[in-house]
Amino acid sequence: TSESLKDAANFSIDFAPSWQRLVIHELSTLRDGKWLDRYSEDSITLSRRETGFENLSYDGDVSALIVFKDVRASEPIRVRYTLLGAHPLLQQRHGVRESLVWSQPVLQRSVRVSALAPQALHYRVYGREREFSLPDDALVSSPQLISISLERLEPLTPLDQLPPGAAAYPMLQVAPVQSWKAVRRAAASWFEPVIARDLPEVEKLAKLLKAQTGKNKRAYAVAALRHVQDRVRYFAVLFGKSTHMPHSPDQVLAKAYGDCKDKTSLLTALLRANAIDASPALVNATRQVGVRNELPDIYSFDHVIVDMRLDGKQYWLDPTMSSQGGDLDTQAFPDYGYALQLRDNGGADLQKMVSAVPRLNKIVINETFKINSARETTLSTETEWFGDLAERVRVDFASAGEEKMRESYARYYTKLFGKQVGENTLSVQDARADNRVRVREGYLFPTLWTQSGGNQYADFYPQSITSNLRMPEVLERKAPLSIRFPLVASETLVFELPEGAEFVSKARESKVEDAAFTLKQRVSIKGQTLQVVNELQTLRSEVAFNELDTHLLNRKNALDIANIRIIWQANDAAAKEDARNDTQQRYRNLLEKLRQEQR
Repeated sequence: TSESLKDAANFSIDFAPSWQRLVIHELSTLRDGKWLDRYSEDSITLSRRETGFENLSYDGDVSALIVFKDVRASEPIRVRYTLLGAHPLLQQRHGVRESLVWSQPVLQRSVRVSALAPQALHYRVYGREREFSLPDDALVSSPQLISISLERLEPLTPLDQLPPGAAAYPMLQVAPVQSWKAVRRAAASWFEPVIARDLPEVEKLAKLLKAQTGKNKRAYAVAALRHVQDRVRYFAVLFGKSTHMPHSPDQVLAKAYGDCKDKTSLLTALLRANAIDASPALVNATRQVGVRNELPDIYSFDHVIVDMRLDGKQYWLDPTMSSQGGDLDTQAFPDYGYALQLRDNGGADLQKMVSAVPRLNKIVINETFKINSARETTLSTETEWFGDLAERVRVDFASAGEEKMRESYARYYTKLFGKQVGENTLSVQDARADNRVRVREGYLFPTLWTQSGGNQYADFYPQSITSNLRMPEVLERKAPLSIRFPLVASETLVFELPEGAEFVSKARESKVEDAAFTLKQRVSIKGQTLQVVNELQTLRSEVAFNELDTHLLNRKNALDIANIRIIWQANDAAAKEDARNDTQQRYRNLLEKLRQEQR
């Protein structure tokens, strides 16, 4: 179609040239009943993939960018290619994943996966299950071959706010027939020899940390974690065996950088150096809980963390997280859903990640709007983040810097309330030991309020409510919807009027109850002060497809309640003059409208 031409005529194939070979068989278009060859050397460009490097990961993978020339709407485009190769470390015991449907219409989609060595393969198809199912005659399989052929595939609309584990499009996974225990055994063989060897630099650092924390192993564990998080920067150079095998912890200490495998091996070695039970654990930071439905495959994982046992409790530690705060019982819990433990007694299956302490996502916002007799408004805000949210804010300030954050916050309020005058203020208090961050701000708005018939009004959108209950872009959907969980948000808005002014807005209490959240709002008035208190608590992380109609209606009701208009009267000579002028202007507008209609 003309709409999809710009995407379909620019085709890309990702591969790893260090161990894969890309063979392009055909690039052609159909015109007047004939397939025309569109292959040329200058139509293909090899490009380093940028997304990984932006995340400080350099894996050597490239994209073959294919730009079709002389293509018209309604003309089919055909691409045929093969990827060959086996990862040198995985002994050909790894699978592949391929998208089956896209957001563009497809006349024919064929995928053929064959084993390079004698081994049995099996498959699964997942993603957008209510909109796509594999036809009975679409698949042909044998012990060493999986082949799928599909025709006339309607495009699927991209969905936002999908919960972790929900695939954006239908996917085919093919993997060797093996158990999670076999995957665990292979991965452990890469980590354990590296961690168990003699490590003089690790022993030296462990001795220093012991001197700082004494016999308190809990304090030692936190000190070791913070050292690896804060003093060993994250950077990944992934070539050959380093895509899956960690470097020596001593080498990581010397370089002061490493990827998740390197940092996990270093932290594991440091913990074991003080007789603390610790082992690596594989997780999927992207698919998260979705890994529970995967076929056993090393490519089911994209991240590795530390599984630590101490004082009869199990703790999950992520050494790649930065700016963490608190102690073992108050810091953020890296909940990736399910993990494959690499310890000797790790079991034969995936383990559901359970925190030794409840997760905490809490935000408390207090905003005070003080209006003077000239109708200028001074805004004073205090925002306090706790737990996981505090760590995210701490990362933002550490990476962007306080001045950039001041500018960002000021832009946000300017967008809401108009131009500011004078110099805004911002101060940060970081209680890292308590995993709490507090930010105070101050602004002056000369024209926040709008005049209408003698009244002053303005609309307010409590950010903690609107950001966490925003409506999805795609309302008509047949897939679950995500919601941040756990979350406790409290946002209080206080309005103080000048002497003689009074509120037109009335006191009220409102409540919305949903299976996934509750919202309470209380509006109270006392003299020249009006207070709006919003309290939001989420109850689970996703909303099932069959609950969406009710949930989306409740979301809309909650937003309608939270987004409030405050109206007040000045009751002074200037206000009365404004009211007269406003009334006269309305009459003028009405007369002009009548003249236009008579013409």
